[in-house]
Amino acid sequence: MDGVGALALVGVGINLTDTPLSTATSAHALGVSIDRDALVRDVWRELHVVEPVVQALDAYARWSGTIGRAVRIAFTGSDPPIEGIARGVDENGRLIVETADDLRVISTGTCHHLESGPSGAP
Repeated sequence: MDGVGALALVGVGINLTDTPLSTATSAHALGVSIDRDALVRDVWRELHVVEPVVQALDAYARWSGTIGRAVRIAFTGSDPPIEGIARGVDENGRLIVETADDLRVISTGTCHHLESGPSGAP
């Protein structure tokens, strides 16, 4: 997720043919054929459903493949990465990560899922 002013840019990846990680799968690997144009239309329509922010954040947390997982957050610049357990999102949609030392609220960075727990996992 990247920030632009007061806005957050969130990327969503849907693996149709390739699997970028050993823990990932794709529609093709599952034997599912997906019409790309229909998929884009459906995602666009769902993203434009008007819901109160709290409901949208609750739904996001329920369906997230990240919440509850061990993660490493890499930052641009000289800030060192952090590792911990993704615990949720705050009222602004920022990821909450529990590290060995404290809770960190992440507004920008690249989130990597870890196949095993973080070193010094809480």
